[in-house]
Amino acid sequence: MFVLDDVAATDLALHGGPVAMPTLEWLAQQGVVFERAYANPTCAPSRRSLLTGHWWMTGNGASCVDVAEPNSPAASEWMLPELLPGHLSALVGKWHLGASPVGRRWECAALDQGFDRWLAGSAANVQSCAGQSYTNWMRVELCRERRSGEYEPLAVAEAARSFLVEPGGPKLTIVCPNLAHEPFHRPPEELLPAGYPPTVDTRSRYEAMLVALDGLLARVLGEVDLEQTLVLVVGDNGTPPDVAPDPLRAKATTFERGIRVPLIAAGGPVLGGGRRSQRLTHIVDLWATAIEWGQGSLPVPGRTPYPIRARSLVSTLRGQPDKGHAYVLAGNQWGVPGGDRCILAANGLKLRQLDLDGDRIPEHEELYDLARDPGETRDLSSDPVRARWLRALRAVLAAETP
Repeated sequence: MFVLDDVAATDLALHGGPVAMPTLEWLAQQGVVFERAYANPTCAPSRRSLLTGHWWMTGNGASCVDVAEPNSPAASEWMLPELLPGHLSALVGKWHLGASPVGRRWECAALDQGFDRWLAGSAANVQSCAGQSYTNWMRVELCRERRSGEYEPLAVAEAARSFLVEPGGPKLTIVCPNLAHEPFHRPPEELLPAGYPPTVDTRSRYEAMLVALDGLLARVLGEVDLEQTLVLVVGDNGTPPDVAPDPLRAKATTFERGIRVPLIAAGGPVLGGGRRSQRLTHIVDLWATAIEWGQGSLPVPGRTPYPIRARSLVSTLRGQPDKGHAYVLAGNQWGVPGGDRCILAANGLKLRQLDLDGDRIPEHEELYDLARDPGETRDLSSDPVRARWLRALRAVLAAETP
């Protein structure tokens, strides 16, 4: 798995956006592009959903703390590597899920959640834990941290390559560079095509970061045999407000620019290439997909604190009929003033709700029909024709919110 940081689907030429990523586009030609893929509006809830298979809509990614906060993942949550016996596992790069669940120092957090290795690690963003930039950050290895002057995404890519070529059996490798998260900058010239144009403003620097990210993906894929390996590339949330067309409809919101993300699958079980799927899916589904492809085992019922909602994509990858989800959920900081959550139905209806005062009761809501109004310009929450659907979506969203 390769996790893109702060990249919406509509940022990319692959989805009609401005930024060409040739490696990602090549990978799409080998596999399947999911047109209706969603994540949460911010990083930590998405990464928790990816690793645990359940919806998550609140904060839990405190950095550099040795005591788990109330919303941090508990040891009773079955993280993905724990469910793939026989696989050597590595989390490479950004963690952003807080403290160790068993009380060890925070630099052991990923290991204490089931990973065999945490390589070129960072607790969260490069500026966390007294870090300052992409070339002055706190690197975690072997339950210790040290200040590093390496360019963080390049360090992550090289650590992933080294892990992939280690001898042994099957591996689970989750690669999480910080790109294209702020601070926005022009990446090193070695990661940009020759003659890349000047980056004169914040948006052009962000786009250059995406281009460099594509080059790093190519480096990692150079160590991967697609016939033997399932590759999943996904975004953790949408476009940062500072570089989005509308900052109020970007990352940290459940508008489409905040939660609709790239998701590309290739190799392994994928039958044919160059396909585009309209299956409604969510970052949570990568958990179940990896378990099925890796012949892992699902948790014993009752052994997890939250219901598992992940649905494997393997049938779709094999070209077999599979309807996917009837609905998916996304949210950010629910239960905190300004909390934002939504439910998206397979028929294209989307209900957004805002918790303005942090009491977990929505004070404002909007209903959109994405099939007819993909730009979310017309709020249908007062439309009597949609009243039955509005009630149904409200009930499911209330019941499913963790």
